[in-house]
Amino acid sequence: MKEIKNIEEKLGLIGNDPIGESAYVVELIEKLETKLQTGLDVIYENMPDQFFKAMRRILPCKNL
Repeated sequence: MKEIKNIEEKLGLIGNDPIGESAYVVELIEKLETKLQTGLDVIYENMPDQFFKAMRRILPCKNL
């Protein structure tokens, strides 16, 4: 269950406005981290249905 995903974003930084460009970089990082966290939330919400049911041992039926 190991998945690697490379994320590439091109930055058009010139260096004339360090404060504005740094705010842009912070905003970009926040956007990418939010996207990652949303994906993790979906995985953890579906985990009981997908993973734990498959791992559960099927018990034999007695006294039928």
